[in-house]
Amino acid sequence: MVLLQKLLKIQAELKAPKNQYNKFGEFYYRSCEDILSAAKPLCVREGILLYVTDEVKLIGDRYYVKATASVTDGENTIFADAYARETESRPKMDAAQLTGSASSYARKYALNGLFCLDDTKDADAMKPEESTPKAAPKAKTKEAPKAPRKVDSLRAIAAAAKEIGVTNDDIKEVMRRHYNKETSNELTDAQAAEMEKNFVAWVAEVKDDDNALMEEIA
Repeated sequence: MVLLQKLLKIQAELKAPKNQYNKFGEFYYRSCEDILSAAKPLCVREGILLYVTDEVKLIGDRYYVKATASVTDGENTIFADAYARETESRPKMDAAQLTGSASSYARKYALNGLFCLDDTKDADAMKPEESTPKAAPKAKTKEAPKAPRKVDSLRAIAAAAKEIGVTNDDIKEVMRRHYNKETSNELTDAQAAEMEKNFVAWVAEVKDDDNALMEEIA
């Protein structure tokens, strides 16, 4: 069996469900380790080698980690690339940890591309009520647009926080100042939507106050 046929067989059988949970954003995700754990036994069975490599690239004035996920039978190789940008800084993380975080992110998406992983669920991964076939929905009159759901707003906030290197403590401080809340579970849909809209500005206020306090102490 040629390498392409072996990879096709693995793609059809590989299951890497999103079993990791982000408490703040309230969503499930899969990690690079989850994909590797599911893929390795299938690659061993098919007699092919799976490996992942990294390369740091300077593009413009920013550094990116290029990850390459490959499978080989010793003669032929099939691979997929993915990139992740290093953040300029993130509290409580040194330079090595910043690069490691970008590497894990890039490797996960390189593996996603190699094994054609998507976000669909199979019946075994669903709750009983989700796996039961549902009747076709009846025609409805056009409704007014609904307000954003809290979970969508929290996901957007979590993504923005990751991009600009904001800590959970900073997020909690924003909630305390503007809503007198300690956790995201206490926010209403409207409050979460408002926080998403003003998140960057409100975090900047917290940072400015922290910097002013440090200058007073110094």
